[in-house]
Amino acid sequence: MTYWTKADAINIVRDLIDEAWEAETPEQTAVYPKYCEVDSFGRGEFVDIQIGGLGAPLQRATLEDIDYDSYVVGPELRVIPVNYGRGFRMAQEDLDDIADSGPWDGTNLAKMGSYQDVMRRWKRSCTIRVEQTMASKILNGTTAGAYAGRDGLALLSASHVTLKNPPQTQSNVTTAASLSQANLYSAITALDTQLDDRGDWIENTGGYILLYGPANNMRVGEILKTDRQLDTHNWNKNMLMAEDITPVQCKYLGASYAGWWLISKNRNPLHWKWRQKPKYDENVDFDANAVKYKVTMRGASYHRDWRGIAGYPTS
Repeated sequence: MTYWTKADAINIVRDLIDEAWEAETPEQTAVYPKYCEVDSFGRGEFVDIQIGGLGAPLQRATLEDIDYDSYVVGPELRVIPVNYGRGFRMAQEDLDDIADSGPWDGTNLAKMGSYQDVMRRWKRSCTIRVEQTMASKILNGTTAGAYAGRDGLALLSASHVTLKNPPQTQSNVTTAASLSQANLYSAITALDTQLDDRGDWIENTGGYILLYGPANNMRVGEILKTDRQLDTHNWNKNMLMAEDITPVQCKYLGASYAGWWLISKNRNPLHWKWRQKPKYDENVDFDANAVKYKVTMRGASYHRDWRGIAGYPTS
C-alpha cells in the first residue's frame, strides 16, 4: 500500500472539487436571464438619476431668441451589490484517512464523493439564489419599502407619475386578474401607450416577454398557439399570433401563483447586476489543521424604472 502525505490528500480533494465545479453548468438552464437584463457593475455601486421635463422645440420667427428649457431632476437610484457566501471545512481526520489508505478505499471514496456533491449543489444554489431574488422582485411588485423603485412606488402601481409639469399619472396594472387573450391585448396597449418623463410616447419595438408561473402553463399554450380567439362566440382570428411574444415560465413564482406579466424586450425594467460571479476558494485552517472551502458571489437586483412592464400582480 502506498501511503501519501497530507499534502497529497489535499491535492486529491482539490482536484476532485475542481472537476465537480467545472462540470456543473447550471447557468445553461437558468431562467432569470430570459426575462431580465443581466450585466455587470463597472464599479462598486451603480447610480442613476431620473431626468425629465425637457419639452419639444417651439416654433419661432427668424432671429427670434430661443426659449431655453431646463432639466427636471427626479429621484436617485443607488444600487450597491450584496455579498453571498457559504463554506465548509474538511476535517484533519478525513485528510489523515485519505493519506493513509489512498483514494481506493470505499469509505474515503464516499466521503470525497460527498465533497464533490457539495460543490455541485453550491453552484446550483448560486443560480437558485439569483432566481429567488429576481422572483421576489416580481412577487413583491405591489409592495413599497425594500421593493420600491426610485420613485418610491411599487414596480406595479396605478400611481406612477412623469416629471413633466404638471405631472401625468400612469398605471401599469391591468384591470383583470385572469390570463386571457383579451387581457393580453390590454397589456400590449398599456405598454404601447406609456409616456416618458417629458410626457412623450415611448417607442415600443422588439416584441414582448410573457412571464408566468406553472399554474398558467397550459393557458399560455392555448392563448398563443390557437388560431382563433378563445372564450368567445365569434371565433375571430387570434391576432396575438402576429405579435412577437416569448413565453417564459418561472417556477420560482410559485406553483399555484396565477399572476402574469408582460415585459417589453427593448425597455425591460428588471435588472440583475453581477459584481462577482460565483467562484470557490480554498485555504488551510491553521488552527484546526483542516481545509476550508467557500463559495462566494456578489450582485444585486433592481428595477431602474417601472416603464416596460404591465400585468396583474396578485394571485
